[in-house]
Amino acid sequence: MNVGRHKMKSNLVMLVFVNIAITIGAFFTTSLIGRILGPFEFGNLSYAVAIGSIIAANIRFGMDMTLLRDLVHFKERSKDILVASIFIRFYIFIFCTLILFTLNEYQIVHISFAQYLILTSTVLLAFQLNSYYDFIGLLKESSIQNLLYKFIYFSIIWLCSFLFELNIKLIGNIMLITLLIYLFIHYYRVHVITILKEVKYPITDIFFLLKENYIVWLTTMFVLMSYSVNQIVIDNVLSTFDLGIFASCYLFVSAILMFYKQVARVSKPLMAEYTNKKTILNKRYIYLYFLSMVGFGVLFAIPFLFFAESMLLYTFGKEYIIGVPVLNYFSLFIFLKAIEIFITQYFQYSRDYKTLLYTNASFGISTIVLTIYLLPIYGTAGAAIALSAGLGISLSILILLHILHKKGDNYV
Repeated sequence: MNVGRHKMKSNLVMLVFVNIAITIGAFFTTSLIGRILGPFEFGNLSYAVAIGSIIAANIRFGMDMTLLRDLVHFKERSKDILVASIFIRFYIFIFCTLILFTLNEYQIVHISFAQYLILTSTVLLAFQLNSYYDFIGLLKESSIQNLLYKFIYFSIIWLCSFLFELNIKLIGNIMLITLLIYLFIHYYRVHVITILKEVKYPITDIFFLLKENYIVWLTTMFVLMSYSVNQIVIDNVLSTFDLGIFASCYLFVSAILMFYKQVARVSKPLMAEYTNKKTILNKRYIYLYFLSMVGFGVLFAIPFLFFAESMLLYTFGKEYIIGVPVLNYFSLFIFLKAIEIFITQYFQYSRDYKTLLYTNASFGISTIVLTIYLLPIYGTAGAAIALSAGLGISLSILILLHILHKKGDNYV
């Protein structure tokens, strides 16, 4: 137990450092891009990222949330499970690519070549093997790889901003090239090619992962209704300019969510052991984890309420100040999100996917309905209100179902 705590503390220190470095780099680099492109072109960039995020979520098929658990619980089949996860991602990638080309051909969606570059870079991130790195004890190395990849990308963007006229096409090329180099190193370091040669076609494990993860995948898609689909709705109901304003505000939220996710990632191995019936872990760790997330939620909500105008002015410029109400409403969202991440992670590792599906369905559906209703009334701020309200609704349902479950009621 002491070894586990020491390892958790060591990983937390490392990941906090990496997270701070990446967040600072992303903040300044994205604000630079936003300043140069302006709200309209920044909205076009955000539109491509939103579509790419939807495709990437399909490719992951929920495995980014459960693969580490399966590797821990079925150690003797770890290589087979890893290979199966890669094949699943590849097949879904081909399928989604064909659908996207078809939709664009019939002009159901309108994506330029420059947007395709950005979209592809977002999609390929779904092929990361972070869970496998965690499983074999190389969490720190995967973090350093990610840090170096981001550092090179940020540096090239800044250099090009001084030497050339920065535009979406140039940004897309930089994103794609740096990502491909990163993925090559990422796969090479864990000898994926050798593993692929060793393992026979894992048809059994492919069906196992598909069966294990389809509810998690559905849950993820409902969540995407609240984020990526939400931004596509803004682009269609309001304008690309308004999407750029919303995206600039959501950058602050994304930075905080990145921090939340890194903290949750450190806790993945211990949460997996805690929810494994064969293992008993001191409950004080769980309480400490929960209280930490609540504290982070309060800490990060304060600037959104009192310093929103300064945040937008000094990061993006005067054109973006009209997004102040959006940031104000996001303060509630990031507080609730801190609590939701902890509770959701517990349910994921407890394999209670049906409860997560119900609550995330309520989150996605309520957010989209509220967004469509509120956008004409409150403008871009309506999307932030809808996100906060939708998360509040789903979190309330999640807690209620958990209480009923504890009492032994049959709520499914």
